[in-house]
Amino acid sequence: MMSPEPGKLIYLMGASGSGKDSLLRAVAQWQLSGISVVGAQRYITRAVRAGCEPHIALSLVEFEARERSGDFLFNWQAHGYSYGIGREVLLDLTSGTHVVLNGSRRYLMTAQDIYPNLIPVCLEVAPSILKSRLISRGRETHDEVAARLQQARVFSEIIPDDALRIDNNGRIEVAADQLRTLLES
Repeated sequence: MMSPEPGKLIYLMGASGSGKDSLLRAVAQWQLSGISVVGAQRYITRAVRAGCEPHIALSLVEFEARERSGDFLFNWQAHGYSYGIGREVLLDLTSGTHVVLNGSRRYLMTAQDIYPNLIPVCLEVAPSILKSRLISRGRETHDEVAARLQQARVFSEIIPDDALRIDNNGRIEVAADQLRTLLES
């Protein structure tokens, strides 16, 4: 019996408010239509809060212990927190399941060194729409919104040319269709 083709590892990036969590929720629904795809579970040193992405909350001590044990395929720091993606995604990939993970733009080159076959995908949103989304969710102060918008401008210029860019200025279904086409190709 032949082993399945390895799944694709989609490294999803984008500014806070660009719709990564919404896209991951759309991806979760694809199992119902026969596409073998999962969203990678993130481990974060942040408490779980209503309205925020689902994740496994760890204390810094727990996170560092998992890091020392080699439990993470990827791990990085951003916004004062530690983030990790567990090695369990490798099991999904070798079984032929596609994995979409919410990654850090700053960590992309390191992630590519660790897993060269990953496919970088960047969600892009016009600054005015991004600002509106950040304000409407009510998690950041005015200064934090301004800082996130500045950070989005800087990082949009350093996304590699080979990254697939998905416009997410409109309905999430349109962005999801673009990602689905990538997985099916």
